[in-house]
Amino acid sequence: MTISYDESIKKEEITGLKADTSVKELQGEDRSFAYDKKTIFYYDGEEIRPEDIESCDVLEISGIGDVVWSVKVLEYHGYITVENTQNIKNGTFTLDEEEPVPLSDVEKIAVKEGAHSITIKGDNIESRTDSVLVQAGETTVYDLSKAQQKMGVLAVNANVSDYKLYINGALVDSAKPSVLPFGEYDVVILKNGYKEWSQTVTLNQDAVSVTAQLEAEEQLATVIVNCNEADANVFINGEEKGTAPLQVTLPYGTYEVEVFKDGFTSYHQTVQIESSVVHISATLG
Repeated sequence: MTISYDESIKKEEITGLKADTSVKELQGEDRSFAYDKKTIFYYDGEEIRPEDIESCDVLEISGIGDVVWSVKVLEYHGYITVENTQNIKNGTFTLDEEEPVPLSDVEKIAVKEGAHSITIKGDNIESRTDSVLVQAGETTVYDLSKAQQKMGVLAVNANVSDYKLYINGALVDSAKPSVLPFGEYDVVILKNGYKEWSQTVTLNQDAVSVTAQLEAEEQLATVIVNCNEADANVFINGEEKGTAPLQVTLPYGTYEVEVFKDGFTSYHQTVQIESSVVHISATLG
């Protein structure tokens, strides 16, 4: 039996095609080729499935017109996966000379077998470029767990001395700047007699300086007023507080204390309160 064709069998080397199995076509940006269940797809002498082909593969297509009889993969793809990207802020991924893409979008990408250049950039890491070798049909893992972080100096100054400085909950030496990776930090200063000072600081350059203004806490004292005459009236800064013996709580400071009782000479004294307990003994004449 003799079979004749109106057109001769043609072979063509082409790349950029991907199989759409729903319509049985190898589709590219500007061309497509139909195939059927009899079409043979193979690589390195082994049969493969149409869906195994990636657009980066180099194919030798044999057929008549746009109908494909066989597809031989001349250059097969491998894969690159990128791991441990979660600590890189606003990262970008560049493969060879292609446009950068967000690092968060890169999971598993198909590439031609052979050597490839990968460039990683991020707000908090030093830019790095590495060469990776991808073997046909294999997956190459690109691990960023040891990506070198950008470092900066955080200097904290305060209007008081001998304070305790905490950065992200860890006590650090307040006498010298801290060298830290780029990022956000919770900075807290504690000192007896002062209110806690805290601030979130963004370290995003070589050196960041922060000045803390601590406010003094209101210190309170227990004031005990006794008198040689019972039930004498006690006034502090002109305000009646009760009768002696009397105990009141007052902030540190200077006060005018008056004690009087009908028929007796009153007691008047300016008192400086600067300790936790103050005793006042009033004598009426």
